[in-house]
Order: sequence, then structure tokens, then C-alpha cells
Amino acid sequence: MNTNTDVDPDEAPDAVDRLLRRSKHLRSLPGPRSPTFPPALGGPSPTVEAAEERTPAAEVSVSPGRVYVTVELPGAVKDSIEVEATERTLDVRAPRIRGAVYRLTVGLPAPVHPESAKATFRNGILDVTLERLGGDSHDG
Repeated sequence: MNTNTDVDPDEAPDAVDRLLRRSKHLRSLPGPRSPTFPPALGGPSPTVEAAEERTPAAEVSVSPGRVYVTVELPGAVKDSIEVEATERTLDVRAPRIRGAVYRLTVGLPAPVHPESAKATFRNGILDVTLERLGGDSHDG
């Protein structure tokens, strides 16, 4: 067994050249297309699209005069948030920065004045306050 690890400096460039010539015949990662060597890894695979619509978490609370709705909208675009109220529902639509859209319809536990809706958005949290119909009634 030859344990000599010394390489003759004059022979080293030839060994490197031989190695490079051999490597040209090996299949590896895709490189320049050649009819004789198809790519080893094939073409790109289809990407999985994120769900277009997401349902955000929401919490509803009631006081004698108001209904409060808090909705978590992380990554939502503030100026594009849409809030629409009816006497018994609150609809929220908010596009996200990365393309998906939050969409939520919340059934309200008491009837409200839809035009009284006041909304604030801060740190990814949308807070909506609505005045109840009939003031102190608990369920109208």
C-alpha cells in the first residue's frame, strides 16, 4: 500500500485537468441544456398557493348600550379594511400584505344601529363599537 501523500507539483495541474474532464460527463445540478444530458432535477414543480381567503379570530362582547367586536388582522393593509354593519351582522374584509384576504361575517348578539359603527385599527387588531337598538334592552 502506498502511503505517500506527497504530490509532485509538476503533476498536480494534470491531475486537476483530468478531474475536470471527468466531471463534465457526470450528471449533476441542472446546467446548460444539452440533448445528450437531460437535467438531473427536472423542471420546477408547481407551487402551493396560499388560501385566498382566511377567517380571522374574533371576539364579541355586549354592554347595556353597545356591542364590541374585536378582530385579529395581522398583516392587514389598514387603508383597505372594509367594515359593513347591518342590524344583526358585521362584515369585515381586509386584504393582507402577502396577497390573501381576511373575510369575516359576525352575527351580533343584539340588534344595533348600523350607521353608529366606529372602527379603529392598531397593531393588527380591529376594534368596532356599535350602539345597540333600544339602549338598555339585552336582546331586542
